Amino acid sequence: MFFIFSTLVTVVAVVFVTKCDVNASPQVNVIAHMINTPSAVRWALEQGANGIEIDMQFEGTRPNQFHHGFPCDCTCLWQLLTNRNNRCGALGEGCSASTSALEMADFLGSSEIVSSRLALIYVDAKLDKSIRNYAEAGANVVKLFNERVLARGYRGQILLGCLTILQSDYLRGAVEEAVKSNFSDRYYYSIDNEGGNAYKVWDDSLQLGTNNIVYSTGITACLPGTFYDAIQYSLETKAYAAVGIWTIDQESSMRSYLKAGVDFILTNRPKRAAELIGLDNIPLPGSALAAKPWNRLISELSFWECDCSYYYRFIGGGCAITKKAPPNHACYCSYKGAWSCGGRTVQCPDTEALFCRKPDTSKEACLLGGGDCSGYF
Repeated sequence: MFFIFSTLVTVVAVVFVTKCDVNASPQVNVIAHMINTPSAVRWALEQGANGIEIDMQFEGTRPNQFHHGFPCDCTCLWQLLTNRNNRCGALGEGCSASTSALEMADFLGSSEIVSSRLALIYVDAKLDKSIRNYAEAGANVVKLFNERVLARGYRGQILLGCLTILQSDYLRGAVEEAVKSNFSDRYYYSIDNEGGNAYKVWDDSLQLGTNNIVYSTGITACLPGTFYDAIQYSLETKAYAAVGIWTIDQESSMRSYLKAGVDFILTNRPKRAAELIGLDNIPLPGSALAAKPWNRLISELSFWECDCSYYYRFIGGGCAITKKAPPNHACYCSYKGAWSCGGRTVQCPDTEALFCRKPDTSKEACLLGGGDCSGYF
């Protein structure tokens, strides 16, 4: 009897400890920075990274090569002092590493990578004003990865990033191309260089019409800037598929952001990040990012609730939308009495309707919601 009791206590204790360990050790992605050659990909995986960040350069609107260029993190003093432990010193490629887009895509779709633990490919688009059609450029990147990476068996996910809100048409074009394929759920999107402008990034990300959105911000590892407020705000939305920081090389900074609860760290020192996180806590292919369901977002966040106001007319009056519904939803306006109206986000009766896919504050969008739309002139 004592033996059975002791065994039961031991089992309960093991279960309790295991559960506590899991709760204390969330899954965090380690993304190696500036990985623009096949040899760099191999090095990143050897260091314990489950993700790579690559720099996409364009010729017109077509993907041309993966290349960062000067200046880069390899040119600053911190990297010179620690170069034996980071990408710059270990690979000897500096800022000049380059691989053609087709060659790199073929490598990422090869059996070597398909069978590896590479869970996330972060494509950082280097867009400039010479690219006249950002949306077309985004669509072409998706075509490249669909044909040469995903269709060949790559099991992970792809994160497409652009630098600023002004370039978000690039992401919009990528989304529209992705939904035409069988791989739309494998693509995620991020506006990743807006510093502390987290609220505006959140607002603009919602306009992409997908819940596969990621928040990422940061600064070169050469500079000491921090973005704790922006990261904290984005984590508190509980709406992003992931929230991450770049480029973090100092161990103290890694610890601080891990304590804050980030989902990924982008670094020139993936081995150190992997050691801090623990290999068992680094996601495998297929589990790096996880989008929040639309219905869950709407139920949790007041941001998703549309709104309507009362507008007086010479003969009567009524409601009109003043805050549009989120993508793929409609706004139901209702009269509340005392010359006031309210709005409620609802499912679209016709999910293919233009004003369902791209809601606005027009009368047509209001009518789609089926409520009071008497406030339009």
